[in-house]
Amino acid sequence: MTTPFPDRERTFLGICLLDLSALDRTKIRPEHLVRDRHAVLLRHMLDLRRAGRLESPDELAYSIVSSRQLEEDVGGLGYATGHADSAPTVEVLPYVERLILEDYHRRQIRGAAARAQGRIQEGDSARSVDAQLRADLDGVRDVGEDLCEPASSIGEAVWKRQDERLRSGRTAYIRSGWRSWDDAEDGQGWSSEGVTMIVARSGMGKTSFVNSTAVLMAASGTRVVVHGTETSRQARVDAMAYGVSGIDPRRYHWLTRLRGEGRARPQDEEELEELARLHHQALAWLGTLPLRVSGAGLTVEAMAAEVSRLHHADLCDVLLVDYLQDFVVSVGVKVGERVVQVGHASATLKALSSRLGIPILVAAQMSDEKETARSGPPPDPFPEMHQIQWSSGAHQDAEEIYALNRGEYWRDRLGQAYRPDRHGHPGVLEVQSRKRRSGRLVRWELTWDGPTRWVGPRPQIGRPTAPPPRPETHEGEEAGAW
Repeated sequence: MTTPFPDRERTFLGICLLDLSALDRTKIRPEHLVRDRHAVLLRHMLDLRRAGRLESPDELAYSIVSSRQLEEDVGGLGYATGHADSAPTVEVLPYVERLILEDYHRRQIRGAAARAQGRIQEGDSARSVDAQLRADLDGVRDVGEDLCEPASSIGEAVWKRQDERLRSGRTAYIRSGWRSWDDAEDGQGWSSEGVTMIVARSGMGKTSFVNSTAVLMAASGTRVVVHGTETSRQARVDAMAYGVSGIDPRRYHWLTRLRGEGRARPQDEEELEELARLHHQALAWLGTLPLRVSGAGLTVEAMAAEVSRLHHADLCDVLLVDYLQDFVVSVGVKVGERVVQVGHASATLKALSSRLGIPILVAAQMSDEKETARSGPPPDPFPEMHQIQWSSGAHQDAEEIYALNRGEYWRDRLGQAYRPDRHGHPGVLEVQSRKRRSGRLVRWELTWDGPTRWVGPRPQIGRPTAPPPRPETHEGEEAGAW
C-alpha cells in the first residue's frame, strides 16, 4: 500500500508557504522534524511570524538571501521555496500534522527504549530503569487520544477524586508547616494542584522562604524536591542547616577565621565547637527527611524530566523552584531572549504540574527595583503580580500568587523615611495573597530571623515527636540529592 504524502515534511512546509496563517495554529515545532534543513526553515518562519515580519512569501525569500549562512542551512533559496510544489491543498494540514507527530512519537519511543536497554547493560537496577522509562514515555503524548472529553466522563473522574478525599480526610490543600496559615479557614496551606508563585523583590527573602517551606513540609512527611537555579545543592543544604540549628553563619565563619589565624580566645574555641556540633546535628537531621535538592545548571526541560522520574519512583509529592528567571537557556531559545525564556519556563512548569498531578511552588523576582530607586518607595510595599521580571504573562500560568514583604528590607534602604506601620515591622515576614482560585485575598505574618535567614517556627530537631521515614534510595542514587 502506498504511503500518503511520503515527503510529509516538505508537504507541511509547502502548506505553510501557501497559507502563512497556518504557522499561527499549527502543532508542529522544529524538533518534530527529522531533517535539519526543514527544522531550521520552520524555526526561522515561526520567528519571523512572531515578530510580525512574515506577511508574504517574498518577505521569507528576502530574509533567506540576506544571510548566506541561513541560505546554506535551509538548503538554498530554490529548495526552501520549492516546498510549495509538494502541497496539494491547505485542507490536508491536520492530516499531515498527524503523520509528522506519529513519526516523531515513534522516534521518541524507540529512543526511550534504547536508553533503557543501555542502562540495563550498564548494571542499573530494574526499578531505577523502570522509573526513568516511565518518565520518558510520560513526555510522549498519545496522538490518538482525544483532546476533548465529554463532561460526563470528566465529572465522574472529579467525583471519584473528591470521594477519595472525603474518605481519607484529605483536602485540596497541603500543609505548609505554619499553623497560623494551615489552621485558618481562609488559608489551609498551599494549593495541591497547579503552580503557586511566590513574588518578591531581590533581597526580600525568597530563597529563605523556599528553604524554610521545604524543610517544614518534608518534616511533616511530604516528599519534597527543591530545584535551585542559582545556587549549588551543597550551599542550599548548608543554608537549611544554619536555619534549622539557629546558627548565624556570619558568626560561625568569623570564629572559624579566628581559629585559622590563631587569634581565637578560649571562649571563642568553646563557642565554635558548640556551633559545629549543632551544625552537624542539623545536617544529620536533614538527611532523615524525604527531601531532595538540586542545584544550578539545568534547563527547565532537564529539570522536568528528572522530576518526572522521581515522581514515578514515588519520591516526589511537591516541587519547589527557586527561582523562575534563572533557568539555563533552553535549546531553541536564543541567548538574551529573557522574556521568551521566562515565558517558556513558566509554561513548562504549568504543563509539568498538570501532567504529574503535583503542586509546584515557584519563587519569582519582581522587576521594579530601578523604578523604586528613582522615585522612592511604592505606595504598597507588596509587589503586584504583573510585575514579574522579564514577563508580562507568567502570572497567568499560576493558580495562586503570593507576595512577600519584610520590614527590615525597607528600614535598611529608606533610613529615616522608614515607617513600620506602612513598610512592615522588623522580625516579621508578611505574606499577601494576590491571586487565588477560591477564598478571600488575605494577609498573614510569619516570624523572620534575619541572622539565620529562617522563616516561621524552627523545628525541634533534638526531640522529634514523629521522625519522618528516611527516603528510599535505589542503587546508584545518593540520598537527599539528584
